[in-house]
Amino acid sequence: MRRVRAFFFIALALVVVTIPARPADAQTQPTDVQAAPAAPAASSVAGPVVDQGIGSLLAKGQRPDVIVRFRGRADLGSARAMAYGARGRSVYQALKAQAEQSQSAVRQQLERRHRRSPSSRGYTVLWIDNSLLIPEADEAVLDTLRQAADVESIRLDRAIPPPFEPLAEAPPTLRAAGSNIAHVRAPEVWARGYRGEGIVVANIDSGVRYTHQTLFRSYRGFTGTAFDHDYAWYDPYEHTAEPRRNGGHGTHTMGTIVGDDGSGNQIGVAPGARWIACVGSALDGSLYFSGLIECGQFMLAPTDTDGNNPDPDRRPAVVNNSWGGCGSVYEDFYEGVIDAWIAAGIVPVFSNGNNTNCGYPAPPGLNTVGSPGRSGKVLGIGSTGTSDGLYAAHSNQGPTDDFSPGYPTYPDHRGFPDLKPNVSAPGVNIRSAGDASDGGYAGGTGTSMSAPHVTGLVALMWQAAPCLVGDTATTGALIMETANPIAYASGSSSDGPGNVPNQATGWGEIDALTAIDTAIVACGPHGALAGTVVAGDTGQPVAGARLVFHGPRPYALLGDPSGAFARELAAGDYSVDIAAFGYAPTTRTVTVSAGQPTTLAVELAPTPRNTLSGIVTDGTTGWPLHARIHIAQPGGSTQTWSDPQTGAYAIALPAGHDYTLTASPTVSGYWPGSAAVTGLSADMSLPFGLTADTIACTAPGYAGGGGMYEDFEAGALPPGWTRSTDRPGWAGWEFGEDLGSGHFVIPPHGHYAASNDDARPLTSIARRERLITPPLTIEANGQLRYASAYSGGFGLLASIEASTDGGATWTAVASPIATGSVDAPQWRRETVDLSGYAGQTIRLAFRTDDGGGWASGWAIDDVHVSPPCGPPGPGALVLGRVIDSALGSGGLDGATVAVAGGAAPATTASSADAALGAGWYTLHASAGTRMLRVRLPPYADLERSVDVPVSGVVRIDFDFAAPGVADRIFLQGFE
Repeated sequence: MRRVRAFFFIALALVVVTIPARPADAQTQPTDVQAAPAAPAASSVAGPVVDQGIGSLLAKGQRPDVIVRFRGRADLGSARAMAYGARGRSVYQALKAQAEQSQSAVRQQLERRHRRSPSSRGYTVLWIDNSLLIPEADEAVLDTLRQAADVESIRLDRAIPPPFEPLAEAPPTLRAAGSNIAHVRAPEVWARGYRGEGIVVANIDSGVRYTHQTLFRSYRGFTGTAFDHDYAWYDPYEHTAEPRRNGGHGTHTMGTIVGDDGSGNQIGVAPGARWIACVGSALDGSLYFSGLIECGQFMLAPTDTDGNNPDPDRRPAVVNNSWGGCGSVYEDFYEGVIDAWIAAGIVPVFSNGNNTNCGYPAPPGLNTVGSPGRSGKVLGIGSTGTSDGLYAAHSNQGPTDDFSPGYPTYPDHRGFPDLKPNVSAPGVNIRSAGDASDGGYAGGTGTSMSAPHVTGLVALMWQAAPCLVGDTATTGALIMETANPIAYASGSSSDGPGNVPNQATGWGEIDALTAIDTAIVACGPHGALAGTVVAGDTGQPVAGARLVFHGPRPYALLGDPSGAFARELAAGDYSVDIAAFGYAPTTRTVTVSAGQPTTLAVELAPTPRNTLSGIVTDGTTGWPLHARIHIAQPGGSTQTWSDPQTGAYAIALPAGHDYTLTASPTVSGYWPGSAAVTGLSADMSLPFGLTADTIACTAPGYAGGGGMYEDFEAGALPPGWTRSTDRPGWAGWEFGEDLGSGHFVIPPHGHYAASNDDARPLTSIARRERLITPPLTIEANGQLRYASAYSGGFGLLASIEASTDGGATWTAVASPIATGSVDAPQWRRETVDLSGYAGQTIRLAFRTDDGGGWASGWAIDDVHVSPPCGPPGPGALVLGRVIDSALGSGGLDGATVAVAGGAAPATTASSADAALGAGWYTLHASAGTRMLRVRLPPYADLERSVDVPVSGVVRIDFDFAAPGVADRIFLQGFE
């Protein structure tokens, strides 16, 4: 069952993403979404304000997602006087404490009376807004909330519909700064030595293609050789382990902030800055209020990809928000996030919105700016042309009804508190990073394209003028003061003399060079400090060291993966505290001279270490496997790789700490393996015997496929399958990717099938449902293999039945194993022996029975009926590289490597392991003398004969530049 949320008809500044809209059915959206509403209608009940729409949805048998806001607001005022690092921690702690105090009673009721917990996603704490997201709230839950004295309001979790305008393909290379970048004078700032180094920027958007050639180097999740997405990426909807995308909008906006391919193709304003991101849109493309708030929370205190271990010291300097609304009255749903960001010293940048998204004419006219860009506390950004400095007619206009309070907390409005936008930037045919490939580019038009110019400008200013770090008010004021005026007659009575400022372009178009120069003067004398942090015993870089400066002005920063750090500092004497995980902290002193570069080299003494080592193997065949070993450690993570020929790995880790190791094989067809170490106190061996995925059955040499396979990815009843139910008015088993509910939380698994009793109204006292396969002829040793999510909660009975008479009678053959908690099962692979039906044609049924009352549910996926998937006979893995040494040492991707008369061929590809590089392949060959053939047009085919042992690994590297010989042959045999 899809979650029920109301749509907030918003004109996004996202004008360049095409995302399919959510189906307009009675289960998923109300029908009254054609007008741009003002503040949500609400009615007073006993205590909290409650959206009227909640009652109407309940009356229709639906369970809406709601956001519950609590009374009480944290006092954040004192944080503004603190040093930047302490300031972020203070804001985070105050907000968390307020949420704990206000929400504790309701959270206890949700867990005890309604069996909802945060671990099962029964509710999500939005501490930044003193709110809770409660998905699929029923009448009983809402009754609890209405009676709670601490609840201020209960509102629908509304959604911003996905945008519609697509990106247009742009030329792949330019080898120069884009005309829009040059127009705002960013290259002139770079020539002064300011590119945004040391500053972290962020966007909340549709996700980012983090591997794009203009973005991966500046991604904070890039370690220099691999990717670690903790504290660099967050998905509040699916909690994905790596960045996902709903179209190219977020990639495009991030490109305009930082994009640079390192070869002169410069699309970003601040190419030296580092970036992080949070995806604001769900899988259906819509931006839900709850997801946007949770993204705002991540920005204040970044977490690992699971949402755990928040660290406000890793917050960005500025957040780009190229999204917003169409309403003509200010909507305050993001007010808590904005207040928290500003209190923590984060600059909030919002686009003003576009006429096309709202159905306005061009130009759209006055009072068309939407929320949150309508807030008087944020920097609202309008559009000019690509490089003409003139108002762009798509750009929505002010004034706003949410007046800016002005100094000292917010930018000086200079007598124009209702001004929106505040400034403008290029927003027509902006060329930036494309989403189709790592080397693609796209053009886009809209205020979404304008706002990132300002976000990048903040990074340049904070590097050049470090006294501005955390000073959001002065930063915003300087951007407005240094803009180039654009006299435009908007028709507003609040426009300034000579139409400057005005409600179409604000104070004018940004001028990066003038803004930098003015900022430097405002900060007074300063100098550049740079250095590296290395290990005292080896001289190797120490990544991510934390440096805290005590002196004329306090500063804090993190070293990059190469151990380097750089920052502009106010001139004077500093004491610097340096610390990193696994090293003894130290303190150094340094004097920064005005206008002069200063170098600080730091050596850290390592704390005692112990070595974790082991071998990664196929747990059945015993052959070694190449795998990435990810090690979660306090405050972060590290990684190493197993050797592809021996499977061996070893890594020295600081003693006395807890670690979790996950071995993820690069060879397809295996499940990762995990192991935990508590209080590492001695060298130890930790081997991994990995299990082949016997449902997919794609591990090299494994066989037993064929038969019937169904993955339900079509999202509908598969051809030849049938379903039955004894509940009138219901079809029975459902198909989709979001079929869970409050007491049956289904983890993500793509599309699957589910029988969810919890999601049905209690209109009958019994419900039995079957999902029935087509007729199946069972071979000798036949098996059913499938994925199951079943908790056995609240009395639900589940079983697998077989029928040999076309469904007239059924016999139970197995039951699923319960996993997870009572209302939140985990996915598990199940196998059922069908050898007793060998030679017969049968049907199988997945049957649920609620026992005559309310129960939970059962979900299944990847149903496979076939002979058992098993390991190969005597033979070995064959692996190696394909190169052309005449072209250098790099490998050749895309070559086909096959064993004559053997199983499926392999295609060479680049390995994420930098030690292996490109041109890598792995396949299986049976024992004996075998012929290998390599094909990569236009090269002539290569053939090699090799003696394959009965087990183990054979390595053969092929060189198209020397076709007469195989470069190297290594045998690692296991008799």
